[in-house]
Amino acid sequence: MRNQKTKLTYRNLELDIERCCEKTNEMQMGIPVLRGYDQARREVFDAYIEKKLFRQVVDYLLTQNWEWGTNNFFEGANQSLQAEEDITNLSRLWKGVIASQEGNYWTTMAVSNPSRNTLRALDKAKEITLAHMLRYREILLKQDDRIEIEKIDIRISQIKDGKRSRKSKPILQKEMDINQFWDLIENSRQTSSSIPEQIEMMDAELENLEPKEIILFQELLEDKLCEAYTWDLWALAYIAQDGCSDDGFEYFRAWIILQGRELFTNALEDIHLVLDEIPPGLETHAESLLSLARIAYQSQTGEILPEAKPTTCPLKGSAWEEDELRTLYPRVCNHYEFE
Repeated sequence: MRNQKTKLTYRNLELDIERCCEKTNEMQMGIPVLRGYDQARREVFDAYIEKKLFRQVVDYLLTQNWEWGTNNFFEGANQSLQAEEDITNLSRLWKGVIASQEGNYWTTMAVSNPSRNTLRALDKAKEITLAHMLRYREILLKQDDRIEIEKIDIRISQIKDGKRSRKSKPILQKEMDINQFWDLIENSRQTSSSIPEQIEMMDAELENLEPKEIILFQELLEDKLCEAYTWDLWALAYIAQDGCSDDGFEYFRAWIILQGRELFTNALEDIHLVLDEIPPGLETHAESLLSLARIAYQSQTGEILPEAKPTTCPLKGSAWEEDELRTLYPRVCNHYEFE
């Protein structure tokens, strides 16, 4: 039972769950271990649904891993959104989940020399992705949304065939440079409502480039990931997420890149400039960006993306320990109520 003295903020579902849990001194991969998480999650989720805070509910659900199916939280949100006829958030939820599952399918397909286990995983990913695409299609039929039905039918066909169609001409006719890199990201950001959907749009754009352009995209991405490998930015991620492992920091840097050139530049100049644009919790994870070029290159050529030459990427700036964060970054800690 949730502690009745714990008042929910009703701003961020994930952080409200943590407020209702008992924190321990244990750490796993840089993140505090919480007791009573499952029960708190159920109670807080139900409280948000009861108040019809569907935007926050979908924001939370889209931070979860849906590659291998859904759960009761997804089903509860889906039923409530349909009952309330909240088409906007219903669309965000389904598009995000399907994009995540679709990305998992193409990632699995891109594995070189697949083993028997990989092939089984590919069949399972295909089954799950198609099942949810068909469920979403039924919802679109009820809404009589013919444009979205046409789009989902194309994607269903591609998953069934295991191959995506390529446009007749490449989108870019000249070698990709940093400006085109940021343009691609900005265009996808402006036309999507979640990270999975943004990744899906970027995937479609990359797949229609010439192979050498995809390689250049990956090189530019690795340059930006390295550029953002700073102690200050890691402190921001650690405080905002209440803990951040090595892998988590890589996913955070990928998310920062997906927010576009302006936010990326400001974040590197001074993390205090972007506090209002960096939400708390794990919404700031974008692991799928890291495999995007590999998937597109394999789909385009049938081959594996060439490995980049090994380069050193030192962690820049002044090192810190967790117990120093409040002293070194008081404004950031106060902003995220970090203790």
